[in-house]
Amino acid sequence: MRVVWVVASMAWDTGTVLMNWVVPLLAEANITVDILPLYPVERDEMPLDIVVSGVHILPPPIPGRFMRNVQASGVLRRAFKLYDRVIVDQDLDIELKAVTARTALAKKTPLIMISHIPLTEYLAARGENQISGLRRLVDALYPKLDRIVTVTDAAGRDLVEYHGVSPEQIRKAFLPLPFRSWQEAAMMSPPHHFLDTEDPILVVFGRLEVLKGMEVLINAVKVVQDHGYPIRLLVLGDGPMRSSQEQFCRSLGITAHFAGWVEAPAAWIRCAQIFVSPQYFDGAGWDIYMAMTVGVPIIATNAPHASREVLAQGALGQIVSIGEPMALAESIERWLDNEHIRSQFAIMAKQRARALDRDRVGAAWIDALTT
Repeated sequence: MRVVWVVASMAWDTGTVLMNWVVPLLAEANITVDILPLYPVERDEMPLDIVVSGVHILPPPIPGRFMRNVQASGVLRRAFKLYDRVIVDQDLDIELKAVTARTALAKKTPLIMISHIPLTEYLAARGENQISGLRRLVDALYPKLDRIVTVTDAAGRDLVEYHGVSPEQIRKAFLPLPFRSWQEAAMMSPPHHFLDTEDPILVVFGRLEVLKGMEVLINAVKVVQDHGYPIRLLVLGDGPMRSSQEQFCRSLGITAHFAGWVEAPAAWIRCAQIFVSPQYFDGAGWDIYMAMTVGVPIIATNAPHASREVLAQGALGQIVSIGEPMALAESIERWLDNEHIRSQFAIMAKQRARALDRDRVGAAWIDALTT
């Protein structure tokens, strides 16, 4: 079987990280996989390298996103002719063009979409002036997808309740966590002198943009610091808000280190006492899963939708209200004062992450994508 996995680009985001975990499972099942990024990685994006035997990354066929409306449909039509399965990442433009491209072809190659964000949320992000037109397209075309693989229950419910997708089209598959490789990486020596301290460290990981909620976390750290806790803030990741957030920390006198995108982030996270996920919106929760794997307890906001599911509605970590620095600060202080609570949450969360190791859930992905 020959499969092509279509993404917008090889930029490091939720879709490409998930693809990076799943394509080795397909290769191990003797399935030939080509990855087709439609566009080159843009200058401000972090590229994701995938090196797996039997998996080939094709060169982007479209030189820039300004050409997307001209060339993407033609590229997708060729993909349906050449492959036995076409898998598309969750990207409204790609999804809708893929469905439309297949309708004109005699060969009805199965089309599978990977969904990690509820579609209603995706549509809302496009703005009010586009929602009505896009929704009509989605409601007409999504039922024509052969299968939608979701990584959260919320994404599946949204498709059924609001977009006319049949439950029979949907498969739920848990993220196939690279549990053992993350644990091995976590055993590396502390990679930076900032981590060589007895002061408590809070760590956050991800793209630094508005929805990440970093300002809320920074204000919460300031409150905790003013209450006499000598804490440090470790920020892993990069994005358009990084410079202003670094300046914000300096203006408040917060001891912080913005490390950017780092190799072996698990080794950095392991050195922290608490992992914080302060965002306003959460796609798949893979950053939280990494903290669970390496035994660092998590405090997360009640953000839609993955955080709540990943932390089992609060059974595996502390969940606080979105956008409230005082509530976040209170939870941080409570955990810093009680190592036993942190330890218990860390143990339970790690057990859950172990149950989602790629070797345990990989068969479900192979079945969802090939049958």
